[in-house]
Amino acid sequence: MRPDSGRISLNDRTLFDGESHISVPVRERRLGYVFQSLALFPHMTAAENVAYGLSHINERLRESEVLDALEAFGIATIAERTPAQMSSGERQRVALARSLVTQPRALLLDEPMSALDLETKAAILNDLREYHAQHQMPVLYVTHALDEVFAIADRVLKIANGAIIAEGKPQDILAEERECLITRLIAR
Repeated sequence: MRPDSGRISLNDRTLFDGESHISVPVRERRLGYVFQSLALFPHMTAAENVAYGLSHINERLRESEVLDALEAFGIATIAERTPAQMSSGERQRVALARSLVTQPRALLLDEPMSALDLETKAAILNDLREYHAQHQMPVLYVTHALDEVFAIADRVLKIANGAIIAEGKPQDILAEERECLITRLIAR
């Protein structure tokens, strides 16, 4: 979808500007994206799913990059499994590895942990934090889960009906919400 207006930039590169009629094609934006549904190819193994975005590099380098990505997320042992043969957590890790192996300039995550148990979610969030600390890549993480916000966010935008209604550190946003809730309860 193309925005009606506005400006989207990443670092110093404009990806979209309605006034200047700039709209960089999706394939040239270098963004990693993990769908809520993960969107893994069911007929491909974990390694093939991760390699999908690397068809432009030679086979030897591609194999090395895929192995590094699988190892980074602790799933090298499932390289030959298809999604149907993986647990939810393994599928999630494959989706993350696939989105990051192409070395994107930013990572977009749409409720990526919604189908996971707490233990698996905590482990994957820890892996994601470690990856972020090493690569310092911007991450836009969409979630309704406060535990995920506190586990990974250093800045929060709270959005309602398409508008930003709060912005700041996670603990500040939660404190505001708590105060509003208390005020509403007292007003009853």
